[in-house]
Amino acid sequence: MASIIATEKIKNEGNDVTPPYITLLFYNYVNIEDPQQLVEQQKILCKALNLVGRLRISTEGVNGCFGGHPNDIDKYINTVENDSKFTNYFQNVDWKKGPPNKNKNVDEQRMDELIVKVTKELCSFGGRHLIPSNVTPGTHLSPEEFHNVLLEEAAKVSKKNDNNVPINNNNNNDDNNSNDIAIIDVRNRYETAIGKFQVDNVEYVDPKTRQFTDFANSISDPTMIQKLKKKKKVLMYCTGGVRCERASAFLKSKGINHVYQLKGGIHRYMEKYTDGGFFKGKNFVFDKRLAVGNDKDSEKNNEKILSKCKLCKRPWDDYGPAMRCVHCRLLVLVCKDCIDGKTTGVTLNKEHLVCDACMEERSVDITKDSNALPRYLHILCLHDNGSSARLMQHFLRRVESKLKRLVRFH
Repeated sequence: MASIIATEKIKNEGNDVTPPYITLLFYNYVNIEDPQQLVEQQKILCKALNLVGRLRISTEGVNGCFGGHPNDIDKYINTVENDSKFTNYFQNVDWKKGPPNKNKNVDEQRMDELIVKVTKELCSFGGRHLIPSNVTPGTHLSPEEFHNVLLEEAAKVSKKNDNNVPINNNNNNDDNNSNDIAIIDVRNRYETAIGKFQVDNVEYVDPKTRQFTDFANSISDPTMIQKLKKKKKVLMYCTGGVRCERASAFLKSKGINHVYQLKGGIHRYMEKYTDGGFFKGKNFVFDKRLAVGNDKDSEKNNEKILSKCKLCKRPWDDYGPAMRCVHCRLLVLVCKDCIDGKTTGVTLNKEHLVCDACMEERSVDITKDSNALPRYLHILCLHDNGSSARLMQHFLRRVESKLKRLVRFH
């Protein structure tokens, strides 16, 4: 039977993190021969520095998000860059630091445990989508370079306006769209719902994935691949850059060579362009802050909010406290008034909360019929030691394509 790696959760009892508090986001693709040994060494270091958060370690590198006192964060960086046990794995890392949100209590934003574990991949792309070893990721663009590419395209719109030339709709996915550049959001649909790059004359592509393992299937439609091949440039971005390393290499393996990715992701871009630049809304983050916006945004500035409450449809982009789909556990946006029962005509029933993905797949609209809920048969699939996981996955994909409105395979 397949081996199971237990995730050890280390409570940070007795070592509470005192203000101020910041988060640290980083990754590094590097060969690690003994991931388990590095896991044990990192546990000792992180506990000694009172760090909380999570660290994924695999044979292909490290991917972490920590929270702690700024001094302890700096000590961690200094140690892994200079201690001989760690130096081979933490050189030339882009360390991204983020303060807590100003409009929320710091205590509410602290991560409360430390998880350090061995994983097969730094970010789960899906083992069935193999990328040849000789295919490298897309060309890295600094925030300034990325911004200037978009600025140049936006300037073309102004020129067309001056000459009274019709403008292409940047959200138009029709094959006749003549935009030279496409920008692909590599994140999941609950992330793209609250923030995204919006640029006139640039075609925005949202694969609408539930999780990163869905990306390859979502983007591999032959029509989409052919469309991307015709573009002069295909830009990609994610939160911090780690997912783009895989996603851009995957696109190149499909014969799309003009692929560029935002170095440092949205995090670095928003540091450089504090007014948001071409990024509108908030950047979803995988820690207790949940989302980060620019300093000029406010809760009452509805023009800055791209998404809506699932129940009352008022502008809303705050996922906390977390509301989840009863079927797939995807995050669902529900405003504070609806949660507190202050919205006239709206009653929150968590057992009837359904995300957009499930509503689309089963044609369910909870705003019209709260009892018309999609029901899926969940099937756990196992294979014995003598059979092939690859053949099993191939078979299940064929079956799932016919039963996707009825069944969820695990």
